Amino acid sequence: CGVLLPIYRRKGTQGLVDFSENSISNLANNSNYLWVPFIFMWLISFLLMYILHVNYNKHQQMHYHWLQSGQPHGYTVVVQSVPELDRNDDSLSKTFNFIFPGS
Repeated sequence: CGVLLPIYRRKGTQGLVDFSENSISNLANNSNYLWVPFIFMWLISFLLMYILHVNYNKHQQMHYHWLQSGQPHGYTVVVQSVPELDRNDDSLSKTFNFIFPGS
């Protein structure tokens, strides 16, 4: 991550060239700067989890509101591959009442 480049570019392991100068491998093994990427990773992870949690709750509220609006597209289902003999109101009603009693 670009934010960590100043930490990685500190004088650490000698003899690294090119891309390795800009990676965590440039830090010395026992350097306290190794904690920076660790903490940064946890902060980003918790921030992402918080954003997902907030958006999920908002989506859930909007979805319930949409279902309670009473518009037909909120409670309509598509039924496909109905056998030829069952393509009438009585047969479909019996089938759905058997599968979903009380609906």
